Amino acid sequence: MIIIDSREPADNKLKLKMLQDVEVKEEFLEVGDYLLPDEYAIERKHGRDFMASVVSNRLYKQLNNLYQYENPVLAIIVDNKWRDFYFTHSKYVHKQYMGVLTTLMAKYPKLRIIQLETEEEFRDFLHRLHNKLVEDGHKERPTIKLRKARNIKEVKENCLAQIDGVGVSMAKKLIHEFGTINNISNCSEKDLTSIEKLGKKTAEKIIQTLN
Repeated sequence: MIIIDSREPADNKLKLKMLQDVEVKEEFLEVGDYLLPDEYAIERKHGRDFMASVVSNRLYKQLNNLYQYENPVLAIIVDNKWRDFYFTHSKYVHKQYMGVLTTLMAKYPKLRIIQLETEEEFRDFLHRLHNKLVEDGHKERPTIKLRKARNIKEVKENCLAQIDGVGVSMAKKLIHEFGTINNISNCSEKDLTSIEKLGKKTAEKIIQTLN
């Protein structure tokens, strides 16, 4: 099975779902963009997005979370390095690319970094990697993990997100509306279903789990 983050490009999701020999599932992923058997977790970046995430420090937060998996992979798609690294608003960014790669290799020893040229090439890599893992007997299903909590609020959100049908985005809404997990545990089904997109079945699971 391959699990794809629901925010990934529609074309990627559609073409992967068309594969005959792979089960593909779409989920909202807090960590990674693609999950494969035996804790292979892949973060996909295009050249410009890669460097922008380095400058903002977003990449390091994402990789720290990705490192929860046994086999973290960073896939960088650069189809035109002149466009991605030379014609940007940041004059120094093209000089930093190789430096960043070596820093990542030193800071994250078990991180695998692959460089590809097109989305099609990335999809082919994903397909081949999945089939190779299955062929070699790696059949453990992908595991969805949550981001590392940075504060108490995120700890609460992560706890709620463990409940089937909730997820992090719904957990945020619940904490925003009711404040604490204790308050949520004392809610009625009617209280919970007043939250947009929270249905009766999910409300029942929340009440059963917290009580």
